[in-house]
Amino acid sequence: MHGAIPRDLGGAERFTPSQRVLVRMLVVARRERSRRFAAQSRYLTDPAWDILVDLAAAGLTGRSVSVSSACLAALVPQTTALRYVRLLEADGLVERVRDVSDGRRFLLGLTSKGWSQFHGYVSWLDGQPPGTVSPAPDGTAASIPSVLDGPRRPRSVAPRPLRSVDEGRSGA
Repeated sequence: MHGAIPRDLGGAERFTPSQRVLVRMLVVARRERSRRFAAQSRYLTDPAWDILVDLAAAGLTGRSVSVSSACLAALVPQTTALRYVRLLEADGLVERVRDVSDGRRFLLGLTSKGWSQFHGYVSWLDGQPPGTVSPAPDGTAASIPSVLDGPRRPRSVAPRPLRSVDEGRSGA
């Protein structure tokens, strides 16, 4: 992908409207966490995740993200953020390409693998299997159950029986 904006539109297109809202909520929740825990910001960090969320949110809206912008989204020193960008690249989750409109800067985007893994996570949050879309009769995905639709039925989980420490000992 030389010179193009790194956007795997096939990945972004798999997100339903409710999943897109969840991605936006992840961004807003991160900002709120930073605001509420500002005094603890030096150790409440997750730079790689912050970069992934920023890239996904931007990709879903068609925006490109420069490396320096992704580093700012990580809310850590730039050298630390760049280290995480390199790790994400090495794992094949993000890719870096030269910006065709400004050859001095590089853009980041999720790879197919990055989109797939991020979609899987958001699908789990949304309560549906990843990769499934059940369109409504009018062609929209609004009929898909979502965590945004309200509380779900509690799962019935039977407690496991307790075993005695002496259980299974022979001759006891």
